[in-house]
Amino acid sequence: MTRKSANTRSVWVHTNIEAPYRFTIKDLSYVPSPDGVAFSAELVHPTLGVVGLIFNEGRGGATTFDTYDRSRFDARELEKFLAASVQDGQPMATGFSGIEALLDGIVSEAEYDDAVDTMRRERQGLIRSFEADNSRVYRGAPIAFTRPLVTRADREQAAAELADSEDRLAENAHWQLFNGLTWVPLLDRPVLTAEETAKQLAEIHASSEDLPGGGNQYVARKRLNDTWHVWGNTMSGTFTLVSDARMAYHGAWCRCERRRPGYTANFQRWDDNALVTSGVVHAAADCRLLLSID
Repeated sequence: MTRKSANTRSVWVHTNIEAPYRFTIKDLSYVPSPDGVAFSAELVHPTLGVVGLIFNEGRGGATTFDTYDRSRFDARELEKFLAASVQDGQPMATGFSGIEALLDGIVSEAEYDDAVDTMRRERQGLIRSFEADNSRVYRGAPIAFTRPLVTRADREQAAAELADSEDRLAENAHWQLFNGLTWVPLLDRPVLTAEETAKQLAEIHASSEDLPGGGNQYVARKRLNDTWHVWGNTMSGTFTLVSDARMAYHGAWCRCERRRPGYTANFQRWDDNALVTSGVVHAAADCRLLLSID
């Protein structure tokens, strides 16, 4: 999974590598070994196609690369790629250790992509551990939950479940949530502070005067102001705001293979006068499902 930076470089979402382009892999396979798990995959260049084999024997040794045709692509090209790339804001190492780290990063990016595909298909939430110190950054394997973790209460419950499991955090680590676009702290600050919540509620109530019953009865698809349409009873404190005139659904992820760029709608779900979740859905009438959560 990638996004483009301002200078059109490729940003690898899961490993935070910023590079001229992104490698992919095909035919990733695993074989148990006495000391771990061996794996192999073919390395795919974005324009040259398959250029070689990534391989690790699963015995604690290095991940290596065997080219299929040195005249087309070999380790020297990987060195050039490393010299033009950064990870976590720092230049990537070159030489043997740099190539090994890059190959592991390519495989990890693909494994995370597979986990995200499953998350969207199975309506899951995805968490990983994250640890950074002066010498290294560690990103844990993704942990799937059986529901999208759209509210802070959902996330606090997930953190409590993890605390009682074998997946305990290292001392300097924290949990991250995949929000549909990128990895964010699982228990980040609330979207709105108490002061911001009070201010927005006052604005919503003021705008509700023109609704049926002055906001004291259920309405659907009514324009609240220049920003929002409303579903629910604003004066009772339980309602949904959407930036267009269709309802948004946050119980499942959008799986549309094609989406028009920018064709999205923002939403907020309020309960008991508190903002419980917000995010972005695909605006297509036959979808209206999650793209990202705040």
